[in-house]
Amino acid sequence: MQLRPGAPSEGGRDSRPKILIVDDDATFCAGIRRVLSESEDGFDVRCAADCFEAGFQLGTFRPDVVILDLVMPGLSGLAICDRIRRHATLRDVKIVVLTGFPGGGNRERAKTSPDAPHELL
Repeated sequence: MQLRPGAPSEGGRDSRPKILIVDDDATFCAGIRRVLSESEDGFDVRCAADCFEAGFQLGTFRPDVVILDLVMPGLSGLAICDRIRRHATLRDVKIVVLTGFPGGGNRERAKTSPDAPHELL
């Protein structure tokens, strides 16, 4: 039996696709969360403001997709990406890397990182 995203599964658990937004800009997170949550697909969206919160959410929320800011205080987005890829239960998580600072070599670092996303727009 196929379930439409947003419909509860037979066990009563929510089967909506899960998205974790990791960004230190609270306004950005709130806006993207609202758009994705209220979309026709009704994604289950959570936000993390730093790498420590992201680590907690990755372990408890188990997202299908991570939208990840490349430039953050503490660990960089690429370092978080590396940790996701090295964790056995998170390897299949899709990662979308974003940055408000495309200069300073950030785009090139994202392209050449061994743990970079498969595609870079």
